[in-house]
Amino acid sequence: MTNGFSGVFAATLTPFGNDGTVDLDRVGTLTSGLIRAGITGVCPCGTTGEFPMLARDEKARINAAAAAQGGTVIAGTWGWLAEERAWLARKAEQDGAKAVFLTTPIFFRSTPEYILSWYRGVRTATTLPVFAYTIPQHTGNFIPLDVLERLADEGTINGYKDSSGDLDWLLKVIKKLKGRITIFAGHEAVFGPAREAGIDGYISGIAGVFPRAVLAVWRGEAGAVDRLQKIRQAMHEAGTIPALKYLSRKLGIDCGNPREPLLPPTGTAREALDKLIEESSGD
Repeated sequence: MTNGFSGVFAATLTPFGNDGTVDLDRVGTLTSGLIRAGITGVCPCGTTGEFPMLARDEKARINAAAAAQGGTVIAGTWGWLAEERAWLARKAEQDGAKAVFLTTPIFFRSTPEYILSWYRGVRTATTLPVFAYTIPQHTGNFIPLDVLERLADEGTINGYKDSSGDLDWLLKVIKKLKGRITIFAGHEAVFGPAREAGIDGYISGIAGVFPRAVLAVWRGEAGAVDRLQKIRQAMHEAGTIPALKYLSRKLGIDCGNPREPLLPPTGTAREALDKLIEESSGD
């Protein structure tokens, strides 16, 4: 059971204007363009959207601007405080999102008991499906399998996005929870084998700039996995978010520069991205 969510979703960038404020018009342009390109839906205010550097009201406005385009929006609701997370979930539902997702706590190590309460707090705030999201290489926290299963069994979460890049771990999750909750892969390095293992879909930052390249992997097209890995590797030196923002600007939608502490790409990293654009027509 996928709760109606399957296929390729884009983890979208947050566009900033020259003055550093969120550009809501470009949120709409970015979202509508991805829908036209065949993406199933979008996930604003996640890692690719620079969620730790966004204020509460900025997240709410971004989620609303994306939902106004009429596509399927899974809205990011991360916040330091429980009241902020609950408010964002309620606001996302009011503004037309189809589901919400919540990254684990960041920086400080959390106990399994706290992880449970973290997601239960959002569950009580909304009737929308709730997706848990782990990216432990950046947050320092992950959700143990027994905790994930408990959250699923009690109905606290309806889905799970894994961006660990650990294929063995993801295969364990699929084996344990496939059919009970929606399972998305969020790390492009495992997209090929995850599809073969029966994943419900992808949530991809690269899909926000090269949607057709990710859609081709989802469809099982010949050579698509190798092509996606080439894109991913070319972005590695610049860092994913700075690279995606640079590429988006070069391809026609200026999302501005990332917020500190991230910096725009320079030097050889920029040259590699320029070469990638030359080779990426049609993606």
